Amino acid sequence: MFNFRKKTSVESTLRKKIASSFDTSVRDAIKDLGSNDPLFRGLMVKAAIGNLYQALKNSNEMEALCSINGLDYQSILEDECNKALQKYLE
Repeated sequence: MFNFRKKTSVESTLRKKIASSFDTSVRDAIKDLGSNDPLFRGLMVKAAIGNLYQALKNSNEMEALCSINGLDYQSILEDECNKALQKYLE
């Protein structure tokens, strides 16, 4: 009858999706590399994160979705990108 479950905010959902996208991108890049060389692995991780960041940054659809919901898409994207860099490169 009543739904007491906490509703997930649009921002929280967006952040989770972006973080998941960075994780998938890095995982695929490492898998495609097929080498355990730390130098190349670090370069591939940076390239994967940078390529995804640029693609998401240029997404007019995501910008519009966030604008409708009163969110600052660029700051969310930059924050999630920095988290991914810290997660995989530190």
